[in-house]
Amino acid sequence: MHPPRTTRSTRAPGIREPMERLTPSTFKHHFDPQRFPKATCLLVRVEAPNLLRCPIFENKDTSIRANTLWCPGELYGTFQSRSPGLLSEGFMPLGHAEVRFLTWWSKLPPREYYQVTWYISWSPCSECAVKVATFLKSHSNVSLSIFAARLHYHQELKNRLGLHRLVLAGAKIKIMDLQDFENCWRNFVNLPTFQPWKKLQENCREWTIRLQGIFRNAMDRLTSETFPLQFNNMHRLKKPYYSRDAYLCYRLDGPQSAQRCFWYKMKEEKEGNPNLPTETLDPAFRPPQAVEKVVCHFIHEIESLDLDPVRKHSITCYCTWSPCPLAAERLVSFLKAHRHVSLALFTARLYYHWRGGHQEGLRLLAKAGVHVAVMTGKEFADCWETFVDHQGKPCAPDVLHALDSRSESIARRLQRILGDTPNLLAEAFGDLQL
Repeated sequence: MHPPRTTRSTRAPGIREPMERLTPSTFKHHFDPQRFPKATCLLVRVEAPNLLRCPIFENKDTSIRANTLWCPGELYGTFQSRSPGLLSEGFMPLGHAEVRFLTWWSKLPPREYYQVTWYISWSPCSECAVKVATFLKSHSNVSLSIFAARLHYHQELKNRLGLHRLVLAGAKIKIMDLQDFENCWRNFVNLPTFQPWKKLQENCREWTIRLQGIFRNAMDRLTSETFPLQFNNMHRLKKPYYSRDAYLCYRLDGPQSAQRCFWYKMKEEKEGNPNLPTETLDPAFRPPQAVEKVVCHFIHEIESLDLDPVRKHSITCYCTWSPCPLAAERLVSFLKAHRHVSLALFTARLYYHWRGGHQEGLRLLAKAGVHVAVMTGKEFADCWETFVDHQGKPCAPDVLHALDSRSESIARRLQRILGDTPNLLAEAFGDLQL
């Protein structure tokens, strides 16, 4: 059936149910990276071979207030949050633009292959990221590319992990550049020429650097230079000094196999400018430390794999620092919720081992069934072979020997911590941090 004719229409041929175009001021309000609107605007392009037969266009659906425009093989739409306050923390994401898009999507034919492009004023929050990632995993016929004007509370760990979860689900994420703004202007504002706003390209570069920093925290392999520096188990470093950061390399064995490395700086540099949204929404908010962040990242990724609960899965972790008390509690909670997962944790160094809370965290892990041990020459060699981009070269024998010899005293210290009868004299010396 052909679309009905309209009289005195300025629409392009083949277009029906035109969406309401954004005004230049509205587009600038939502997408200028120098501004920080409270609501999200989502502009969508859907490409599929047979969109003309899509039943959603037979009856105009205003229940979710999504404006749509279609032409052969393409569909354009806009989605906005229902309330300016819905992007604030503490609100359920029922009115978020991303969730409204998913609601609208249920009306499309399920057997088509769709290429979906999002131009979004704020990157998805953590709750929406989980929903979109779940959607992508259950819709193998959909590929999603996300172009964001800015990042939503990017300093909060849960939002950073949400972006990682989207990538693991197959989404492509990048910051909008000048060409993307021009595409949006042409398709959604429909005025002749886009005039770049003040400092647009400079702001795009800054947001791109921040996004690269988020994805830099996860990698498939370490460099051969990084391994001896970060897994160095010397008690005190010699000059030149450097930061020994929090690294965690995991290997999942079983029906589903995977391996990855995560890292966070022990001392995060102050990033961004004072005009960016602050992460301290709650006065009681305590930014997680690097050791806790790397464990949270690991847990989040394992949860996103949706491991078969009927089968047994074993995970081996190599860490530069042992878990802090909060990280230990998170691991224990994770294992209680995933009884089909067993965990062996090997650490190169003990993190604040003289503090009672950190010792109790290690004992908590052991009581939960985690195999907690110090890395020896065997584990260092396995870590090198599995997680280092060594180009076929073995780890230098003198490096392995030094790491192995220094691990003996660290292992004795851990044994005393995990022992049923702690060595009080040894702990007293530990308090001196000698």
